Amino acid sequence: MEETSEHQIFEQDTSKYKKPFKKEIFEFVEQVVKECNPSSLVDIGCASGDFLFGLYDNNNDNNSNNSIKIAGIDKSKELINIANERKKLRQVEFYEMDITAKDQEERATEILQKYGEVVTILGTLQTFLDFRPLLDKILDNDNTKTIIIHSTFNDDPIDVQIFHRDLTLNETKFQSSRTFNAKKTVSNHLRAKGITDFVFLPFCMKSTLHKNDEIPSRNYHLFTQEGDKFTANGCRVFFKEYVLVIKK
Repeated sequence: MEETSEHQIFEQDTSKYKKPFKKEIFEFVEQVVKECNPSSLVDIGCASGDFLFGLYDNNNDNNSNNSIKIAGIDKSKELINIANERKKLRQVEFYEMDITAKDQEERATEILQKYGEVVTILGTLQTFLDFRPLLDKILDNDNTKTIIIHSTFNDDPIDVQIFHRDLTLNETKFQSSRTFNAKKTVSNHLRAKGITDFVFLPFCMKSTLHKNDEIPSRNYHLFTQEGDKFTANGCRVFFKEYVLVIKK
């Protein structure tokens, strides 16, 4: 697989982001954010802004949004355009950029300094073949106090990378499907950076996702005889999700 030996290939179907969609994970993360009581927040990999719009609207309802600055970052120009079209009068800023790119370092630092007291990364970290460049950029930002990451982490001490090629879309190249970083790998890296205050909070959707044969890469749920609930997809991988909360 020469296509994947050096560079990650990751493509998105942006059409599914055009309509508002509220995920259960958003409510979970909002509660963690509320406990932080931040003055600013930036969401990395914000897509079309659903999480940020919900956060803004809920704060509006509680008359508590007047002191928090909210921003989102995504490298997809199309998704940022959708987010800007949908934000209406909401005071949420969106930036099209690759936060790990060398030529974006100064701009990324400015955004993190302005909005990054709390940084959220929801469902994005697992798309990176190496989590360290992204995480270190945030850890090295003096303004950041809390990092909240929703991702798939392996309970066993094994790092796994999965690539797939969706034949229903006539894809010719393999692309990154998901990276399962071991909790041990992430924990050791955080401790090496001098971070000791962090916790992996288990997360599982209350609703059940059913298999969609027309979109084999889409996640669905399976249950063991003991009643344990796992997420799976066409890659035949079974996994659980966590919310990693890092305090600096």
